[in-house]
Parts: sequence; C-alpha cells; structure tokens
Amino acid sequence: MFAVTVVGALRLLQRCWPELCNDIRNGTLNQKVSDPATRKAVEQILMKGDPELASMIEIQCSTHDWGRIIPRIWPNMLSLSCVLSGTMQQYVPALKHFAGHIPLISSVYAASECPIMGLNVQFNHPPDAIGYMIWPESAYFEFIPISGTPQAHDLSNSTEDQPLRLVDAADVELGKEYEIVVTNVSGRFTLTNCLRSTVCGVPRRATIHAEISS
Repeated sequence: MFAVTVVGALRLLQRCWPELCNDIRNGTLNQKVSDPATRKAVEQILMKGDPELASMIEIQCSTHDWGRIIPRIWPNMLSLSCVLSGTMQQYVPALKHFAGHIPLISSVYAASECPIMGLNVQFNHPPDAIGYMIWPESAYFEFIPISGTPQAHDLSNSTEDQPLRLVDAADVELGKEYEIVVTNVSGRFTLTNCLRSTVCGVPRRATIHAEISS
C-alpha cells in the first residue's frame, strides 16, 4: 500500500465520519455505497449495530485536533506499514501527524512499474533515512550515473552512435548517485528517483544497498 492511499483514507474519514458512525451504530450501510459486491461484504460485517464503537469513533473524530488520530481510534496498533520511498516521502509529515508515536515502516521500495524493487533492512530508521537492498529476482535492474544535465542521463536520448552508459548492479560504485532502469515483462522503464549507493550487499554481484530520494 502506498502512503498516498493511507493519507487519502484518513482525509476521507475526516469528511465522512458522521455517516460512518451512523452506519456502525445502527448496523446499516449508507446508500452512497452503490456497488452490490461492496454492499454485501460490508453488510456482513455490520450485521449488528455497535453503539459503543460508534460513540468512541464519534468522540475522537469530532475533536478539532486530528493529531494522533490513528492510535486514538486503533489503540492496539503497533506500527503503520506502507510504501514511503521516492515520491511517497512527501506524505511522511501528514502520516507522522496522524500516527503520533506509532512507528512508520516502509518495508519495500516499490513503484507502479515494479511492485517490489528493494527490501528495507533498516526498520529502526526514520522514513527519511531508510536504505533498501535491491531485490534482483523481481526484475532486471540497470543504473544510469547521474552527472551533468538531466538530458545527459535521459534514456530516450540514447542513440546507436552515442549510447547511454548503463551500469549493472555489480558495477555500482559506493557513494555515487544513479537513476534506476527497470526491465520486466511489462517493458523497460526509467524511474526518476535518485539512488545513492551506500553499502554494497553480500554477495555484491547480487544486490546493492541504496538510499532513495525524489
């Protein structure tokens, strides 16, 4: 799940909590939910009303301050896991506001072009200091050294006479910055994330360890 999905769900809760509380209290489902399959699934959960739960949610959501709303509604939550790499980092401040003391965990480096590109091996690090171990079994990864102008490392500018230099994972240099190129069954994609190689994995020819920024 991407961070934007979690933030979007909480923003929706901010707007719709009165209807949600009414449904939970009475064991009914708002007519705004029109998809038959969705209605059937939710109605099975709502079979009996839960006035106590509805009142608790109502008390928490009716306050002006939504800071720490997640542990206030879900007091047993131990961590919040979602994708926080690349462009998802812009949602970290909002998640910290909603989550309070609950740790934010980004277990994988993921993108629409490739569901799992790397694994987080630093769960105790804050979201802005996470490193990921590139996972070579999910796709074939190549790296474009970042230097000069953006056009200098634009894959579309590569020609037969002047091919763009692509680096395999085995040849990534420690401390250098790269853009990542992903090749899988869906095609070949260049991601705009900037990766900095921080620690070479073991065996080095299989993995690299990268910090990621937008």
